[in-house]
Amino acid sequence: MSPGGPNGPGVGRSGRYPEGQPPTAPDGGLPSHYSSLRRFGEFVNGLGAAAADMAPSPDLHIGFYPDYYNTEYLDGPLADRMFSHRNEFFFDGLARLPYLAGYQTGLTDLSRETPDTAALAVYSHLFMDPATQKKLYSYAEKGGRLIFCGETLLRDKDWKPSTVFLDSLGLKAERVNKVRTVEFLGRESFIHNQDINVFGGLRPSDKVIAVYRNRPCVLIRRTGKGMVCLLGFHLSDKFDYFKPAFDAVCLELGVKKQVSTGGYDLVTMLRRNKRSGFLLLANYHDDIVPGAVALEFNGEDISFPVRMLNRSSVIVPLHLGLEGGGMIRYATCEVTSAVRRGKALEIKYRSVSAEADRIALAGVPASSASADGAEVSVRRDKAGTVLEIRPRPGYERGAILIR
Repeated sequence: MSPGGPNGPGVGRSGRYPEGQPPTAPDGGLPSHYSSLRRFGEFVNGLGAAAADMAPSPDLHIGFYPDYYNTEYLDGPLADRMFSHRNEFFFDGLARLPYLAGYQTGLTDLSRETPDTAALAVYSHLFMDPATQKKLYSYAEKGGRLIFCGETLLRDKDWKPSTVFLDSLGLKAERVNKVRTVEFLGRESFIHNQDINVFGGLRPSDKVIAVYRNRPCVLIRRTGKGMVCLLGFHLSDKFDYFKPAFDAVCLELGVKKQVSTGGYDLVTMLRRNKRSGFLLLANYHDDIVPGAVALEFNGEDISFPVRMLNRSSVIVPLHLGLEGGGMIRYATCEVTSAVRRGKALEIKYRSVSAEADRIALAGVPASSASADGAEVSVRRDKAGTVLEIRPRPGYERGAILIR
């Protein structure tokens, strides 16, 4: 615990704004973001140990090629090009777009690991060593679903042409410079004035889903036991139409989402182990956003509606075991603790709902429930007990006592 200090005159890219957003201000007072830190601290002190034990549960992995990021000690036009390109088309493109489109993502280091995930998306730019290209082709041949995004007319570490991946597929490519739009899934799509690849040598079984002047620039091909989607350009998170376009690519490859929200306005992140999980739900918009969350978890089809307040987020439990038996099947609010009080169960919660919340229980007998600052009702469903919570105006958190 330490305070932040203002920068001196002319120092710091943020002016005199304290760095690091610490929990105490330079004068010893509490900064405006203290309440957010306190809320997260309540979760960490309550259920944080259970959450920390859980790994991400990816629908697809992002392939990480380290040589694209070793630019700290490089200088000159090539380094500048790599830096700006990866910021726009990797960090703000392929790495972010699946997340915004509703997919759970993991990371595979292509320099160290042989990919063994069901689906893999790879950003490609300027160069890639032949061994990695062979590794990616072998991954698809053995049954992987590969999204290869960007340059296929690659070079090796000696800057000599190296088109191992393209040649393995039996395709030809041609570079077209400074392309602004392509026809992607039947609609004109702006792609940021970038160099693209168009392809030749197609088979009758290939499926073309994007063209530039009637020449294929995105295609899907079956190879061995797997499939490849070859994108001759890079995607961006700046255009909403790339979210359904990415969905369409994943649908063709058979890549499914574990969690759906009924649209693209809510962001999710799922962590789990064999028994339990936690799901982050976030609304980054300035408006109240409705959604319909649905997922299958340990054989149970979980679904619930939400109406999340603007710029809000919660971490909700899934099949979370309780001390003394039973579990929380799911919740629409954040559960910060669950402890036994004699024969009663006390659940502390935090709500970001514009209407009502639910906490669904199994193996917890409940004849009544009460809470300060909220109206609570108890009903039964086929899997257990459901608490319906309606916080009163001005109350966003409280404790529910279940008897």
